[in-house]
Amino acid sequence: MKNFVATSVALLLTTTAVSAADLGMGFSAGGEIVSEYTYDAENMNVTLTPEVGYTLALGRDIDFTMSTDLELYDDEFVATDMFDSVTLDLEASMMLMNSLEAYAKTSYDIEDGTRGEISMGLSFSF
Repeated sequence: MKNFVATSVALLLTTTAVSAADLGMGFSAGGEIVSEYTYDAENMNVTLTPEVGYTLALGRDIDFTMSTDLELYDDEFVATDMFDSVTLDLEASMMLMNSLEAYAKTSYDIEDGTRGEISMGLSFSF
């Protein structure tokens, strides 16, 4: 029980969400830090996801984003290894109507120099 309380306090103190900052001329930057403890596996993870974006203002805005997941902690401090294998997540999206969004996304592994699967689709929110 003592470990559960200590872990809960640590999660509350280390989990933050960073809102995107408008850098002007359509550019933005932001990120998210997620701290997660899996109880059965007794594993704690802290992941940083920085994100940069650009909004192309045409008749309809097209949003381009680039992000990556950087592991900071995995039952031990691993931030020194976080740039060993970086995969960039790339996405372009456009709102077609209030609740209908078209998107295309892929990834790029910098170390291997390979592109991930390209996926395109529509997302309907209700």
